Amino acid sequence: MRSVSLHIQKDFYTLFAQIFSKGVDLPMEDNRSIRDFLCLDIGIPDAYLDHRIQTVFMNGRPVDDVRAAMIGDGAVLALSAAMPGLVGATLRRGGHLAAMRKEITYENSTSSPPADAIRIRIKLFNLIAHELGPVFLNHGVQVSASDMVDVLTMFAKRFRQDCRSMELDGGEVSMENLVATLKTIDQIHLRVVEN
Repeated sequence: MRSVSLHIQKDFYTLFAQIFSKGVDLPMEDNRSIRDFLCLDIGIPDAYLDHRIQTVFMNGRPVDDVRAAMIGDGAVLALSAAMPGLVGATLRRGGHLAAMRKEITYENSTSSPPADAIRIRIKLFNLIAHELGPVFLNHGVQVSASDMVDVLTMFAKRFRQDCRSMELDGGEVSMENLVATLKTIDQIHLRVVEN
């Protein structure tokens, strides 16, 4: 897989918002709980997970217990701050209205064997996307090359102003050459560092 590194001068999250709403892929070494993955692997503080991330979905189902919910290969994990209204209150992790959605709440499958290499998809929404997007981008994620072309094209002026350097497989590259290369491949490993 080709590797792209961007070194950005200023707040850059808004440039990647559409990528996070579609989802980014990350590898994991083995099955882990949501808490272990986010806090130990990614480095998100426990307090942030406990108090800021109010809504967690795994494979389209709300999750109440992030310590017990195990991430398996191909899982889709969606994270959000509190959502407004009755729906938001009902979907909130461990909320008083959680009993109203018992039929759709995520439960671990007893048939999930341990895996050596796992790939998961992370989706980030609202304030969580703004706050954690840079953390995931700095960690490194796998994204669709065509989605990255869309971002580079849509925000070309901003990238020209704020991007100190672009690298493809460790070598510096112009935005035009990067876009041309990305059009010929499916997926990339993307790392974005704010300087």
